[in-house]
Amino acid sequence: MIKNRKAWESLLDEYWKTIIHIRDKGLDQYWLSKGIKKAGAEAHHIFSRRNRNTRWDTRNGILLQRAHHFSKAHVEPEEFRQFLIKDWFKFESSYDKLHISALIPVKLKEGNYKLIEMQLAIELAALTQMPDWILDDSTTKKKQILKGLRVNNYAAK
Repeated sequence: MIKNRKAWESLLDEYWKTIIHIRDKGLDQYWLSKGIKKAGAEAHHIFSRRNRNTRWDTRNGILLQRAHHFSKAHVEPEEFRQFLIKDWFKFESSYDKLHISALIPVKLKEGNYKLIEMQLAIELAALTQMPDWILDDSTTKKKQILKGLRVNNYAAK
């Protein structure tokens, strides 16, 4: 049983990153929208991870190469926003809904963390067809498996 907030957040971050990597097949989504396959991308939040309401929402994640994340998302935010609306979300209303959700303040309790873990585990199981280990109660084992999935099995080929 996980006792503190930091441990929960660390575990949920691993789930979130793993799902983003698997869903995006390890490829930088900005380059992919231009027809170029570039591997070595990292999971990034579209709206800040400080927003608890969307921190572990996988719609709030995208794989980008580190340089792209900073050069586009932070230096040219309007251009990045346009890419997200046009090429990622496909509809401005989808982007706006996530943005509004990110702005709603949320205070999480232990039960909330467990519910978020269950939601992420179900999403991950649907992507990987591997639901067996999800019920294991060892946080360390879960983190090792999640990192292994990201690094070994679903890296871009």
